[in-house]
Amino acid sequence: MLKNINVSGSAYLIVSFVTAYTLLVLFKLIKNKEEKVFSIATILAIILNLYANSVSGAVHMHYFISFIPIMAMIVSLTITLFDKIKINKNIKIIIMAIIVIVLGIKPCHDYISYCKRKNTDDNKQNLPQNVITPKKFSNIIDNYIQANSTESDFVQLIGGKMESVGANFRTERLAASKYSYLPLWDTFTKERKAKMTNELIEEIKRTNPKLILICDTNKEEFYSLIEDKDDWSNFISNNYNKDEDTIIFYTVFKRKVENSEK
Repeated sequence: MLKNINVSGSAYLIVSFVTAYTLLVLFKLIKNKEEKVFSIATILAIILNLYANSVSGAVHMHYFISFIPIMAMIVSLTITLFDKIKINKNIKIIIMAIIVIVLGIKPCHDYISYCKRKNTDDNKQNLPQNVITPKKFSNIIDNYIQANSTESDFVQLIGGKMESVGANFRTERLAASKYSYLPLWDTFTKERKAKMTNELIEEIKRTNPKLILICDTNKEEFYSLIEDKDDWSNFISNNYNKDEDTIIFYTVFKRKVENSEK
């Protein structure tokens, strides 16, 4: 859970919540029963969301969208009650300004970083023809799959990035398992990746796909996560041939002709 919070960037949301709630407590603004019930409900809601967003073992910022309503409620309550405290108006304005600036630093930094990445991506459109962009790479993989399989064949991708995402959909080929491709990304814990890998292997052995495409970048990690490496090695050697005339950055296994009807 703590790793998810840190890596995903959602720590900013937690800081916002803690800051707002701390102000309420310090200034003893939570007085009536309704406000106490409301504050307890928000605390329980944020704890529940923290747990729920950690179950998958993945780390993605968009998982924490459900925090926004919770933050909005507690922050709005803080501002409303803070405005009622009897302190010098100028001091009150200074305190609120500091809070806004502190909480605004992170989103501003993220937006600037996004704009820089966006400009970099836009500049890639003017690259020389011999440079393989993610879109060109996706086309290479799609063309290979379509040329070496039919719509009735299973095709499984393992690892890779955006070129793998949606390849089964784009080529109208079913994946060999519920994992249309195996995302060996840093956004997943090692335990989660190991679980997905071995579930995938069992499905591959059951469905016997026509093609298995393993991204070279993730190949070493993929093999390290396999529980029964000898069994996997025997399955591949008995049922598949390595396609030497393959696409770059991928190791491709094609099902042997004698096993085509399995």
